[in-house]
Amino acid sequence: MNHGKQPSKQGVKQDTAMDVYDIQFSIFTRLPLKSLLRFQSVSKPWNAIISDIKKSKETSPKNLLLVHLNDGLFEFRDLESPQIVIGNRQFPLKRFLYPTTLCSCDCLVLMKTPMDYNEYALWNPYTNEYRTFVCPYQNGMSTPHGCGLCYDSSDDDYKVILIYSSFCVVYHVKRNYWTKKTIVSSRVGSLNVRPWECIPGISVDGCVFWSLGFLGINQLLRRMSMIIYFDVKSDEFKELPEPDFIGLRQSFRLTSLKGCVGLYGGSTYELDIWIMEQGLISPKGRVGLYGDRTYGKELDGS
Repeated sequence: MNHGKQPSKQGVKQDTAMDVYDIQFSIFTRLPLKSLLRFQSVSKPWNAIISDIKKSKETSPKNLLLVHLNDGLFEFRDLESPQIVIGNRQFPLKRFLYPTTLCSCDCLVLMKTPMDYNEYALWNPYTNEYRTFVCPYQNGMSTPHGCGLCYDSSDDDYKVILIYSSFCVVYHVKRNYWTKKTIVSSRVGSLNVRPWECIPGISVDGCVFWSLGFLGINQLLRRMSMIIYFDVKSDEFKELPEPDFIGLRQSFRLTSLKGCVGLYGGSTYELDIWIMEQGLISPKGRVGLYGDRTYGKELDGS
């Protein structure tokens, strides 16, 4: 999801010491590019920094693909070519050793350090700005069941969602405060299962979606599972009816397809593709898998 703007500078800023390059980069990005170009010949370090800024200003984030290479290391690729636009962006906070990437939205990345159960970081690899914050709610558990990151266009703010056993907490990035919400769902009892990992949700059009089954939150939709979602505009959890097209041994994975919530799965040899539009899930196509050959066809939804 993209909103036609550079999404990340609002509310995401440094809170610890950085190296000289990062400090200079942060200062120079606030200056007009025309003025900066006059100082490229001052020194080699200045030339490198100003060249990076020029490249970033000439390339819109909406045309870039954020690629996670390994723990804390990212690069941006041009969607229209295989060219690496910005490479080897390392998360700058040194005490976040081997950070875990939880989820992302619009070039913002939600990260967690294994050294502290409650501390998180929201980082923009594009501008190298970040903020750390501590979740004030634990509910006796070290790992949330699920997490999400989404943009609220009605409030012009990004929101971080963490799901626990009977409630969720929402971090409002721009205003730097937390709210706690009770989860109302017919399957809320499934959240009593102790999570092995924090499951990222699918962020689409102001909502974050997960699958909720008897084994808790995940990204696989099976028989007797349902889709739950958090609406950032109303700050409420909602649920969709159980899909009736999933067979006994079938499973479908939640994903984002063309700006909509999508599902793909089925059998070993064929993948059915479904898309949710206007609250209804309808079939869109089928991909057959036979060895190294694939075929696709449209489904009429009948």
